[in-house]
Order: sequence, then C-alpha cells, then structure tokens
Amino acid sequence: MKAARFASPRINFPVFLKAELVRARFASTCRFAAVVLLRLALAALLAVGVGSVAQAQTAHFFMSESILPTPTPLYYPAQVAVDTKGNIYIADQSNYRVAKETPEEGGFVETSISTGTGLPYGVAVDQSGNVYIACENLSNLIKETLTPTGYTQSTFGSGLYSPTSLAVDSLGAVYVAEYNGLMVETPSGGSYVQSQIPLTNARGAFGVAVDSDFNVYITGLDFNYLALFGS
Repeated sequence: MKAARFASPRINFPVFLKAELVRARFASTCRFAAVVLLRLALAALLAVGVGSVAQAQTAHFFMSESILPTPTPLYYPAQVAVDTKGNIYIADQSNYRVAKETPEEGGFVETSISTGTGLPYGVAVDQSGNVYIACENLSNLIKETLTPTGYTQSTFGSGLYSPTSLAVDSLGAVYVAEYNGLMVETPSGGSYVQSQIPLTNARGAFGVAVDSDFNVYITGLDFNYLALFGS
C-alpha cells in the first residue's frame, strides 16, 4: 500500500474514523450513556471526496439529533458500528459486552453479544452480519458469526497490544488499530493470516476505517495527522 499524509492544521487526540455514513455517537457519563443517532449529510466526509482535513474540520453538516435511551444503560461505551439493516452495535466496555440494538417502532430491541469476554473497545460488522470485537485487555480478536439461532463465537489473531478500533472491508479483511501500529487479518480458508501495515510513526494507532476502494484511514494518539494508505 502507498502511504499519504494529509496536510492539515494540527489535530489533537484523534480517535475513531468511519468511512461510511456515521449513524451514531455517544453522550455518556460515568454510570449512564444514551445512544445519539445522527443523520449526517455525507458531502463533506473526508473518506468520500473531501480534499483535506482543513475542509473536513470546517464542513457544515445538516443533521437532526435524537437522544434515544437504550434498554440497558451503557457504561463507558466506545466504538459503534451499523450494519446494512440498520442494527447498531455498541462496544459497551464496562458492561463487558457488545450491545446490539435492533430498531423497532418506538425504540430498540436489545441483544447482548460476547458477554463477559473482556473489555470491548472496538467493534465492526461485515456485510453478512458477522461481528468482530477487539478487547483492550486481550491479545486476540473475537468473531461472532451470525447463525439462524444467534451467534457462534471464535477467536483469531494473536500478539495484539491494546487493540482499540476495527474496520472490515468487503472481502472480509479485518483492520486493527493497536498500540504497535496497524494489523491486518486476511481470511484464508477457515482461518486468518496476519500482516502489518508499517506506519511512519509506528506506535499509537487508535482509529481505523476502510472505504469501498480499500483505502485505509488511520489516526493515532502519537501522531496528530490523518494517514491514508491506498493505491
């Protein structure tokens, strides 16, 4: 992959990125949080055509905001993902689970996924509805494979150090932002092959997103810019 760095004003403590439509953010306190659904116009999203970080930082989004309490209070929620059916997946960190919120008229039906396996920080969902989870206190990843009766859990990857953010592309490759950089888990048969995308600043990758052209966008706590890896 070819790396590029966006020329931009300094970005302080960049965290998560989404290359797709952003459908949710969080308003949280120490003991309670509510999911905030945002309907955003995509004209100025960086990953789909905005020319610079400066433009993205000054872009005007047209939105309507609704604070929708989840059936169970969230406790330090982290990354969020949305599937093609509008289901919302929340890494509900200190409740030791991923909360799946299925839209229903007047609210949500909630399902807990991967309960009690660690401190989930990153979550992603693929086109088939399979859920990928990164726990900050685990050195591997969790995959919850969707079945007609629920989910089947498996683990993959190894040697990860404080993974924080996940993204999955249309071919099922999983991109993992972790302390040592950016790892890629590529499906191969019934398992995954791990590789690493080298970063100019190798430590502190924190947010990752991938677009439909397989360009990968990375932010980190140790580098105050947006990195792009693509053709």
